[in-house]
Amino acid sequence: MTTTPWPVLLYLHATEEVPNDQRAVAARAIDSFLTRRAVCLITTKDYNRLFVQVLADAQESDPARAGCAVVRSLWNQTAEARLWPDDQILLEALITPDLYRRSYRARLKALLVGLENHLRTPKTELAPILSSLDSRLNIEHVLPQKWETHWPLADGDSEKALEKRHGAVHQLGNLTLTTTKLNPSLSNREWLRKKDELRAHSLLRLTTSSVLSVPEGLDQKWTTDRWVESWDGDRIQLRTLWLAGIALRAWPKPKADVD
Repeated sequence: MTTTPWPVLLYLHATEEVPNDQRAVAARAIDSFLTRRAVCLITTKDYNRLFVQVLADAQESDPARAGCAVVRSLWNQTAEARLWPDDQILLEALITPDLYRRSYRARLKALLVGLENHLRTPKTELAPILSSLDSRLNIEHVLPQKWETHWPLADGDSEKALEKRHGAVHQLGNLTLTTTKLNPSLSNREWLRKKDELRAHSLLRLTTSSVLSVPEGLDQKWTTDRWVESWDGDRIQLRTLWLAGIALRAWPKPKADVD
């Protein structure tokens, strides 16, 4: 995403007096700061000067609390160009209907990869942490961008239904990750074909936990059998909100009184 925070992280890891837990606090804060801003499409132009200041604040602090100093330094930025988006701002960005079209592909892929890594639990099979730089992974629209051939609306559906369909295509809840080899076989195919292909080949939690099964915590009326009967705007909207909640927890903004 950017290399500008590296001097801060290198200082923390090169200074023996800085405890490991403080290094982790700083890394999580920087990751949250950068990811939230990337999702919200906030400029990166001032990052060089910003992280020079963050480094100075860390160096001037008690090494035993250096990670907290990094958090405070980021938290206390008041300029609009240095904003650390709060939960409401991030949520609004995540649930926008045209998330895919308005986002830089690399940043959107990083978001999806981060969600995948966060969704893994101690019960998940052992696997390497995914990297957004992995060229074998592609962003996949479950409801295709060109849906008209294999996903037609029922005869007589209203203009409102057509508008809802178009509005669902580029939402977060319609996006997942697939391999470059699987992606072409899915293409614009109908839901039953896509579902079978994903079941046969996808191991990613991003898909298995919320496309091929009902997302955890949804109303009990949504059994997995009912969830996978079709893929439509209602399911996409529910998955959008579910993934947005995961994102808020994956990249939390610490409280101001971090100490």
